[in-house]
Amino acid sequence: MFSDIFKYAIAAIVAIATGLLIYSVSRIRSEVPDEDREYMDPVPPGLKLLWPLINVFAYHIGQYLSVEYLERQKLLLQRSELIYLMDPEQFFGLQLISSLFFGLASWTGYLMLDADPGFVPLMFALFGFSSL
Repeated sequence: MFSDIFKYAIAAIVAIATGLLIYSVSRIRSEVPDEDREYMDPVPPGLKLLWPLINVFAYHIGQYLSVEYLERQKLLLQRSELIYLMDPEQFFGLQLISSLFFGLASWTGYLMLDADPGFVPLMFALFGFSSL
């Protein structure tokens, strides 16, 4: 009897948490304004899948970046002629996504090997964030 109630309570909590997660993600995404790409290059096919997530990071985290950092990144993007593809905030969002991917990929690899990852995922995440 008690185990059945416990199972239903856990199922209800998971359903509520999933609903709240979906609601939160939709609210976060709806706050991001539409991008005007009229005078910019089209997004490459490899980035099209990640572009909405890049814009979410750029909008919500990019506003906290220092002006000096943004100017330095803008100069680097101008030198590499990527300024017509993305702005410095979007480049920062791309760096964050790359960092998360590299860190999670290395952590998953160590878990699959049943080895202690130590600081390796952190180093991979830092490598994924770097802009050479």
